[in-house]
Amino acid sequence: MEKARLSAAEGLVLTSIDSIVTVIGMNYIKMGEILEVKGIGIKVIVVSIFESNIKAVILSGEEIVRPGNVIIRTNKLFSFPATAQLLGRVVDTYGTPIDFSSKKKYTYKFNKINVKAPNILARYKVNEPLQTGIKSIDSLIPIGRGQRELIIGDKSTGKTAIGIDAILNQKRNS
Repeated sequence: MEKARLSAAEGLVLTSIDSIVTVIGMNYIKMGEILEVKGIGIKVIVVSIFESNIKAVILSGEEIVRPGNVIIRTNKLFSFPATAQLLGRVVDTYGTPIDFSSKKKYTYKFNKINVKAPNILARYKVNEPLQTGIKSIDSLIPIGRGQRELIIGDKSTGKTAIGIDAILNQKRNS
């Protein structure tokens, strides 16, 4: 079988349906890792890891990838540029400008997509109260500015109205 001739850093495309490929024969893959279709150069991003296979998303060129294609590891995690130089630009799925609006070459700082959230001690302290503008809520529930709050309830109970009122009240008070 073809699988026996593959190296440890290579896998085989089992299925390719709706921009999702199933790859077998790869070990020690990381979530969000970029893989490349050998010989074609199309990149895919790992989105699910199972014991027997992995699932990856094809960002462009999905009509070219077929079952039986060989996939190789790049050992790079997916990252995307996030700089002021990209404001107002048209970019492709990899973050490369495609609008040709500027001949000037920029260097982009690529940021990881999956970053670990700072621990509780490293975060700023919540020490300023947030007033929603609704007296019953403000008197019963102490909410701090910068604190995350969840508004839960059944349909048509006014959850959105409470959120909008709180936003408008912050606009009036600032």
